[in-house]
Amino acid sequence: MNDIAQELAFADELIADINDAQNEIEQLEKVAKARKEMFAAKIDEWLAESIAKPQILIAEKTAMLQPIIQNHLEGKKKKSIKLPSGTAGFKKSGAKFTIGGEKFDGKSEQLLQIVKKHNLNEYIITKEYVDWYKLKKTLNVVSDGVVVSEDGEVLQNIEAEPETDVFYVKAN
Repeated sequence: MNDIAQELAFADELIADINDAQNEIEQLEKVAKARKEMFAAKIDEWLAESIAKPQILIAEKTAMLQPIIQNHLEGKKKKSIKLPSGTAGFKKSGAKFTIGGEKFDGKSEQLLQIVKKHNLNEYIITKEYVDWYKLKKTLNVVSDGVVVSEDGEVLQNIEAEPETDVFYVKAN
């Protein structure tokens, strides 16, 4: 074999070794993910079992406490009683809003449409952001790192390193 053929054969061996190592990493990551999920499930199960008894105790004691506090507050303006171990009383729970019986948050598309329909635009937040993916395709990098827009304007405070060839390996 000539030197070029030997060198290319060696390069092919290196690529095969890199491919094997990448496959090993993928397998290890899969095992790690499965183990994390298994342990997370075990920890969740342990926690649920561990807190079940205290949760029952809290529910029972709360059920016993509520009528006592209610009785002591009856006819008074006060909504709570302060005792040495803590405070117990009543407070507003706040309205629970739903759309079509479903809970929602501020990112709900249905809520957005309702707010728009009722012209409550002052409650709509509009986020501005740059479409960097498209913008950077239009920019030119001058050799000294200066960035110039497509119409020749220098973009102050933005610097760039010119593109270079980056080595990569893609196994078959």
